[in-house]
Order: sequence, then structure tokens, then C-alpha cells
Amino acid sequence: MSLKDEILRLLENEKGIFISGESLASSFNVSRNAVNKAVVSLKNSGYIIESKSNKGYRLDGRNIKSSKYGIEKYLKSKNIDIHLVDSVTSTNTQLKREAEDGAPEGYLLIAEKQTGGRGRTGKSFISPSGTGIYMSILLRPAISAEDSLCITACAAVAVSEAIEEVSGKEAAIKWVNDIFCDAKKVCGILTEASFDIESGGINYIILGIGVNVFEPEHGFGEFNDIAGSLYGYSERNSETKNRMIASITDHFMKYYRDIANKNYLEEYKKRSLVISKNIYVIKNGAYIPAKALEIDNA
Repeated sequence: MSLKDEILRLLENEKGIFISGESLASSFNVSRNAVNKAVVSLKNSGYIIESKSNKGYRLDGRNIKSSKYGIEKYLKSKNIDIHLVDSVTSTNTQLKREAEDGAPEGYLLIAEKQTGGRGRTGKSFISPSGTGIYMSILLRPAISAEDSLCITACAAVAVSEAIEEVSGKEAAIKWVNDIFCDAKKVCGILTEASFDIESGGINYIILGIGVNVFEPEHGFGEFNDIAGSLYGYSERNSETKNRMIASITDHFMKYYRDIANKNYLEEYKKRSLVISKNIYVIKNGAYIPAKALEIDNA
């Protein structure tokens, strides 16, 4: 671990408390100048760190950039390998490359922003810096292709539970991959799989989750009528994002480890927005009117 990482870990664990440069230098057996250079590097990376003479350094409450150590502080799940990047076209796209290179299950990729965030059926997902959670997790389940369809529903319940746990807001599920709060979409889920043609089994699954945690400074533009957020722009902070990432991961892994028993189904049904509603079934390009009566256990 680099000196910069060591200092960030300590500042995350002691958030709100000033730590003197002398103390940091002594703890890591380096010079005060080395400490100062590491802090400047962290600031240049986007972390808001307050510096005061005779007091030292602390992670400012206005900091909005997540860190591995800030997430691990809340994370209960084991064997989760956290990787954070400032920007990617899409966390799903990037994680596919890691999967093809042999990355293990539990590899969690989180981006501060996406320049080409993707949703279901090729739709785009707005992913501005500093306001949302854009994460993808690599799974290598020993399940059939048919059972793999449960991953998205399982994730929808996990995200809903995490939203309720962290924000206190009630979350509902529209179809399988959209989460709504206060009648607006706050989360989209995109699950993509690689199949082995010869065996019919699964090579890996990429589970992508995008959550609008804070409202962007200028709103959602043309999507203002349908897109929403859990908090306002002025409420931005890294602690909420860190807690939400950890909570989503923990709730998902709880169900995923026992996914064959489909313990998430009752929670899914309770949160469904479509039961008893008039809907359209799309088949061969045609829209067929219908009514959603129930969600079965298949």
C-alpha cells in the first residue's frame, strides 16, 4: 500500500478528526515533507482534505469522492475486491475485460462517472461525476443459464433494501431492473452474461448497478420528469455514497449466496409496481395489452 493510500485509509477511519502531520510521519516512518506531498496528491485526485496549522489534516465533510477504505468501513461481505476509478465509458464494459483476463468473483468496480453508461435495450444511463453510484460486480455462479435470470431480480430487491436502510425512503420495483422512489426512477440495473456454447454453462455474469444518490447540479435535463434522486445536490457527501455501496453489496451477496432458494421473491413481490396494473406484452415487435396478475416462482 502506498503512503497516499495509507494516509487516506487513516483519514477515512478517523473522519472528522484532525491528525497531525507529525503523527502521520511517525506512524509511517516517513518525513513530514513526504506526508505533505501525499496529501497534496490526494487533493489533486479529488479528495477534499482540510489542512490547519498546529492541527494537521482531516477529510472534509464536503468530500464527495468515495474511497475503498470508506466503503470497507461499512462492508460486511467477505471476498469483495474493491477497485475505484475516476472515469470509464461503462463499468460493465470495463469489468468484462477484467473477467476475460481471469478476475475472480467478487471483483467490484466503481466509477466516479461514466461517459457511456448503458441501460437495458441499448438505452443510455446518465452518469455525472460526484452525484451517483456506478458499480459493477463480477459473478462466476455455478448455476444454469435459466437460473441466471434470477440475478437481476435478486439485485433489485437488494438495492431496494439498501435504499430503505440508508435513506429511509420507500423503494419499489418496476419490472425487474428499475427502482423507483417517490414515483421517479432512481436506479437502473443491467445484467450481462458470457455463456459457454459447448457446455451451455455460464462463464461469468456482470451485474451493473447505477443509483442516482444526489441530484445533479443542473438536474436531469430532458429526463427531469422521470428521473429522480435520493438526496438533493446540496446534501452531497462521500459517507452516504460509501454506506450505500456497502449496503447494496451486502444485501445482494446475502441473497446471491443462497440464490437457488429464491428467498428474495417475497420481498420482490411486495415491492412490485406492476402487479394488478394494465401493461403491454411486447412479442415479435407487437404490443399486446394485458394485466399483470402475479409474479410466479419460476
